[in-house]
Amino acid sequence: MSRYGVVVQAPVELKGIEVDDKIPAGGHRITATVLDHRSAKEQAVKCKYLIGCDGGRSSVRSMVNIPFEGSTTEDRWVRIDGVVKTSVPKPRTYCSIESPTHGNVLWVGLDRGTTRIGYAFTADRAKGYETFDEAAAIEEAIAAVKPFDLEFERVDWWTIYSIGQRIAQNFSVGDCVFLAGDAAHTHSSGAAQGMNTGIHDSVNLAWKLSLVLRGLAKPDILHSYQGERLPNVSKLIQYDKDISRLMTNRLPENWQGEPGDADVNQLLGKLMAEAGTFSSGLGIYYDVTEDASMVVEGSWKPAERPDMLASGMRAPDVTLLRPGTFVPTRLQSETPNTACFSVVVFAGQVSSTSEGEFYAASGELGKLVDRGTANPPGLQLLHAC
Repeated sequence: MSRYGVVVQAPVELKGIEVDDKIPAGGHRITATVLDHRSAKEQAVKCKYLIGCDGGRSSVRSMVNIPFEGSTTEDRWVRIDGVVKTSVPKPRTYCSIESPTHGNVLWVGLDRGTTRIGYAFTADRAKGYETFDEAAAIEEAIAAVKPFDLEFERVDWWTIYSIGQRIAQNFSVGDCVFLAGDAAHTHSSGAAQGMNTGIHDSVNLAWKLSLVLRGLAKPDILHSYQGERLPNVSKLIQYDKDISRLMTNRLPENWQGEPGDADVNQLLGKLMAEAGTFSSGLGIYYDVTEDASMVVEGSWKPAERPDMLASGMRAPDVTLLRPGTFVPTRLQSETPNTACFSVVVFAGQVSSTSEGEFYAASGELGKLVDRGTANPPGLQLLHAC
């Protein structure tokens, strides 16, 4: 970061966390001890909530004694990110290249025109160089994508690492200390989903905390954080495990068929296509929790009704017309994530809706509005044609 003139200032270190269970939920249950290295003095900070977003070696997770369970394989991989010139077709895609010398080679189009290339770091790779440095990583990447041409204009980052997947046993303690991002779960960089998954955690937790802190929801709503995020994190890690094994020409550990009946390359292509919508975030949904306070009346799970939207699924980003002006807009544009519930009313063909039906629907909406409050906090009403 210093190359870009950025100075990181982190003079205060978290040294300890105490949670007082005698204080009711939503109160100042946490006492955090921090050390200011500038003055060499410790200070106790009282707070309602504390979120550990401090990476795979999370201090917060260690201080509250949450086990970090998982495994690390013996497989080692080379990852190299940078700006490249190449003859690879559709270079901005996410795919694998079948190489006769390097097995399946990972190719990922990243942000700002950069590209990630990954290949297995085998004993043969290691023996070919006295020191496997950046120059060696580039040379092997060029060889791995043949017969396509590859030239690195710039290398931003490269590494050799072992594939490991771990998940925290719990994502929270005492309904007041929470883990998010790598502090809660880690996996390989193959799917390039580390930052994405951390943002999904943060968004899920942030709107719930916002409602609780503003007195618009009970603290119980925070129980749904782990219930909603853990299944999706587990699904991502399973994708990561399976894709990592297939990239090294091995079948997934949970493969049910006969080994001779499977083509590793075909399975890899199928799995990467399946993981596409999930990786983009568009395929993520949250099952209705078993917590009675969170069950939505008349709801069903997506697996039960695959042809219909269910509670917890993303609404389609349909085109809408603004009433009166008929100016086109999008549903996602009209329902930004601002920790505010949106009720969308689809009026259909207005000319075919009787006045009585319209006022009956308006009456139902009126039940959502507190008496004497035109716009209750935490709720916006949208009327869409």
